[in-house]
Amino acid sequence: MIVFLDSSLVAGLEETSEDRGQILNALSVCAQQAREGRHLLLADRKTFLGLESFYPEMDSQTVAALRRSSEKLTVRKQIRDFVTRAVRLVSDAIATSPIRRSNGTRVEILLPVSSVDTSSSLLAKPLLMVENINDGLAYAKLVKSIADDRVLTGLGWLSRIPLHYEIAPGGGDTLANLFSYHKDQGDRLGIAIVDGDYRYHGSPVGTTARKLLTCASKAPESALLEPIVLGVRTIENCLPRAEIARLVEEIDPIQVQNYNLIQTLLSSSPHWGVVPIKKGVRCFELGQSSDESEFWSQILGARTCDRASACTTKLQCVTYALPPVSDQLLRRAADGERLFIVTPACLQGVEDTWRELLNCFYSLFCGSERMAVN
Repeated sequence: MIVFLDSSLVAGLEETSEDRGQILNALSVCAQQAREGRHLLLADRKTFLGLESFYPEMDSQTVAALRRSSEKLTVRKQIRDFVTRAVRLVSDAIATSPIRRSNGTRVEILLPVSSVDTSSSLLAKPLLMVENINDGLAYAKLVKSIADDRVLTGLGWLSRIPLHYEIAPGGGDTLANLFSYHKDQGDRLGIAIVDGDYRYHGSPVGTTARKLLTCASKAPESALLEPIVLGVRTIENCLPRAEIARLVEEIDPIQVQNYNLIQTLLSSSPHWGVVPIKKGVRCFELGQSSDESEFWSQILGARTCDRASACTTKLQCVTYALPPVSDQLLRRAADGERLFIVTPACLQGVEDTWRELLNCFYSLFCGSERMAVN
């Protein structure tokens, strides 16, 4: 994450106050994390010049990290202008507890030096809270795969930015509990990502997302953590179509046949984000009075069975108007380091979600390679 060093730090060091020791300690923590590559330190040139006056009071490694960060101001301008979330280290004269504020198009978390001095874990790797470990691995692989000029023009440079995060799996619908725990602890930065479980275009969010949003909105709200509800039904809807095509070939020919049929029916649909890839749509689900049934009936047509012998429950129905694809997709997608196959056609119906993920990851988790200092 970008950690901006605020000009108030220089003002605080110039004063003979108790804050001086906390400011120096907080700068030492920031420098250590920057040396590890976990965060990028930025400031305006005037602030870096102001800090130079106090280098004699800092250890050599802190000084080296600050100097290296100052030297990289120009090359880091691109990522600075891209991110929509960042941290700003401030003196206690500006804030005495972490708060969020808008700074142009960017949201900044103001971290007072006293908070960092008390809890250095605030500048540890940010948390990536997800429903399960495969979700986290797949999201990370996805953003690295789409940071490519061939897919999203002008963003290929992001592939040179290392990402640093700690995956914290919540265990399905217990994600809200994990968020609540870290919210109460108040010592880590991070996000919780969940799919919306949208059953059709315009439907309300699912139970897991609703619990997460309720937890996040309860007072006192956390300045350190953020819930992200993606505009898709499941994480499988985020996977590139070309990658799904490759994965189903690994599973069996039936899965290839099923996926090809889904593509034939919905290849040009704007509703790819809500396609029930894992569950499919049974014949029984069409022609019902619910909003979900009406939505899919308009896309897939009417029931094909003889009304006289029609099933009376969903479980009785074995005929699919839209076939399901194996639930092994996510596990196979998350496995290994190889990036996903992505083509421009894969953007159909999920481009907004992909851009949100890309922006979120490279704002919150951007870092660098480890810094070698003497």
